Amino acid sequence: GINMTMLYEINNQDLKKVIDIILEKFKESEEKINDLNVFPVPDGDTGTNML
Repeated sequence: GINMTMLYEINNQDLKKVIDIILEKFKESEEKINDLNVFPVPDGDTGTNML
């Protein structure tokens, strides 16, 4: 499991790298996420809206 008592220090450059990776993964999955969008209206834009 995850040890929640451990603290980490992260600088701005490292944080930007993490955010860039997350955005890249969202972009790769955008169509799959859009296909999941059926509630409340199946307008297929959830992945797009997340970006």
